[in-house]
Amino acid sequence: VAPWLFLVFHAQGWEFFAAFFGKHNLGRFTGTMEGHGGSLFYYVYVFPFVILPFTGLLVVLATRWRKLVRDPLGRFCLTWFAVVLLIFSFSNTQLPHYVLNAVVPLAILCAREALARVSPMVLAVPALFLFLIIGLAISVGSGLINANEHVSAMLLLGREVFDTSWLVSAGVALALVLLVVFLPRVSTWQKLVLSGFVQNAFVFSLFVPAVAGMQQQPVKDAAMIARTLGRPIVAYAIHMPSFSVYRDAITPHRMPGEGEIVFTRNDRVAELRERLAGQNLGAQPIFAKGAIRLLLVHPLSSPKESEVEALP
Repeated sequence: VAPWLFLVFHAQGWEFFAAFFGKHNLGRFTGTMEGHGGSLFYYVYVFPFVILPFTGLLVVLATRWRKLVRDPLGRFCLTWFAVVLLIFSFSNTQLPHYVLNAVVPLAILCAREALARVSPMVLAVPALFLFLIIGLAISVGSGLINANEHVSAMLLLGREVFDTSWLVSAGVALALVLLVVFLPRVSTWQKLVLSGFVQNAFVFSLFVPAVAGMQQQPVKDAAMIARTLGRPIVAYAIHMPSFSVYRDAITPHRMPGEGEIVFTRNDRVAELRERLAGQNLGAQPIFAKGAIRLLLVHPLSSPKESEVEALP
């Protein structure tokens, strides 16, 4: 990558290196950015989901670890996997895709095992576990309403998103996976390809858009309303660049002033009002959906209720 780095430095100067290496590599390793913290064992329970649909073959690999250690290719792949996993386990910012480089060596080893015939249950259990976890997350989500104000507000929208038709679709996807893995006279690698296709189609066509909708739809609705207000818009204690994308305008991050609209989260409203009160200002809600809020800043002595009611 050295030639590419040289050309980037020649075109953009030191600023790129300061941001790329300093902030987004060293900074993410030594500190928690954007709330994406974790623990030393974060990737232990995340990795089985990252490597789906090959998770079942990990069990097969684990039972044959002595053979893998004696084999040069196996030893190389296990070392590759361990180095990546250990490095990112000690990082203070953790996200599932950070360990994608650790998937490659395991995929090589799993490919060798997939050429052999393994028990269908080895392939079925990870799929059952995936759908069980998704089902539990949806069903017990309402039980977390009092756990965290911000998360609870988003979970309330889940009751609308994950309706009966969605659950039926999940049941059909699970049935298709089980049908595929128990088909007779179909090789292991073919079962993996077919079940992986079904799992990916379900997760990325149904589940991920639904979860993203719980988080992003309120942001988009707030941005569409903000575009019509004709007032300065500022963001307070929230990092969601999509708001500026939907609004088609840059949203500065700072304390708001009188007459301005504030884009923020529900769990930041009390703090904002406390700070505004020191300036004899108040904040009147004009939009609330999920965890997203728009507020109009006004003098405490004159709330301008009629003006607030006239806003869309």
